[in-house]
Amino acid sequence: MRRARLLTAVCLAACFGAAWISACAQRFQFESYDQHQGLKNLNVRCMLQDKTGLLWLGTEAGLFRYDGYRFEQVPIPDANGAVFVTGLLEDGKGRIWFSTTDALGYFASPDAPAVMAPGRDFAFELRHELAADPANPDGIYFVSHNALYSARVAATGKLDLRPVFSASQIEEHPELARISGVAALPQGQLWMGCGVGICSVRGDAVHFYGVRDGLLQEPWLQLFIDSHKMLWARSEHHLARMPIEGGRFQTFDTSLDASTLSVREPHICEDPQGRVMVNLSSGLARFEQGAWSVFRKSIDIPAYQPTAMLADRQGSVWLGLDGHGLVRWLGYNQWESWSTVNGLSANVVWNLTRDAKGDLWIASEADLERMRHGTDKVEPLRDTAAAPMQRIQTLAATPDGHIWSGSDNGKVIDYDPATRKARTVAQLGGVFQFLKGDHGELWICSLHGLYTVNTKSNDAPLLHPAPAPQGRGFQGS
Repeated sequence: MRRARLLTAVCLAACFGAAWISACAQRFQFESYDQHQGLKNLNVRCMLQDKTGLLWLGTEAGLFRYDGYRFEQVPIPDANGAVFVTGLLEDGKGRIWFSTTDALGYFASPDAPAVMAPGRDFAFELRHELAADPANPDGIYFVSHNALYSARVAATGKLDLRPVFSASQIEEHPELARISGVAALPQGQLWMGCGVGICSVRGDAVHFYGVRDGLLQEPWLQLFIDSHKMLWARSEHHLARMPIEGGRFQTFDTSLDASTLSVREPHICEDPQGRVMVNLSSGLARFEQGAWSVFRKSIDIPAYQPTAMLADRQGSVWLGLDGHGLVRWLGYNQWESWSTVNGLSANVVWNLTRDAKGDLWIASEADLERMRHGTDKVEPLRDTAAAPMQRIQTLAATPDGHIWSGSDNGKVIDYDPATRKARTVAQLGGVFQFLKGDHGELWICSLHGLYTVNTKSNDAPLLHPAPAPQGRGFQGS
């Protein structure tokens, strides 16, 4: 699908006509969710869409579930509504697992009560996610106190928790004593941050990836496996990537400011188009066509740091915003907005047209502007005297590459972008619409009547065609 782009005239109409859309200065538009929709805490830390389509949110003061209309708080035993939820996960049997700062539990179904793991001496950090075990639909993996554990649901419904690695394994591989992020694959393969590198574990075989494998010597806090079978790893200041079939890691953050990768809750996710996204202190970044595109706070996205990200199965992207609730990215991968913040000369746009090269021509209140095909840069087009063409109401691109414009002040201008020469063809009443004919003629609708001109000739006269004969059905009253 070709990506449609929504320019500022429509953005302004949307902003003034719908209170739920975020500020027009943003390049993209978002729908906000807060207390008005039942979300009692606005610090969203993790998200999950389950197999039934329900959206689950973990916040700093409880767990919430969204049914498409309102959020409802989901009770967690002994939490008194103020529990800090750090992780959410759905296992192979549809159970919803959750972790808090010091506890682990699950819901057998959305309406079932929570089943809590015995004891409350866990330590779940914000950077440590839960990982499903694809080879065992009854279990998950989690990290607590820098150790890797498995949790299995017994036939009785109770939880069986045990460390994954024995004392002898840790003695043989000391890096297993300090586990950070974890990701699981079918056939029992585990990937995890261990020590100052990354470990791959299959059965009793442990392989350590470090400096010799392209990794920087530092703790790797989060791991993510995308749909292209690439393993992404995130540390405090860096991103690395490697095919899960094997090879060397490559650093994948050279175009990003390392300081922006340092966030309290790092996240990696994949959008519906298969592009990896990471949250930054300055906004978020998306990897596409071999490079990172950065979406900046206040300019491209809302003015708050993303703390959680989710791409749902319907194609929407959701962002938790630090202290400001949740937003849904409207028209993701389809709609994009421009304003004076990112290049337009004015925040009022009257008309658009494309020329034969695919360049987009924009008639704004202040200028005739152009966005070249394949770019996002907007440039004003002036004549040889650097005079702007203002208040343009209608545009037409002709086969010779010229751009014809009509303004509310009655001017009809033939503009040649190659020479920057602007020729005033006529001075009429207000001109509000052009229509191109099949033989090079341009029909001009103005307050002074209907006109036509041959655009193939620089000295063709402006003609005022005779009115169409009125038939019986067209006579005035």
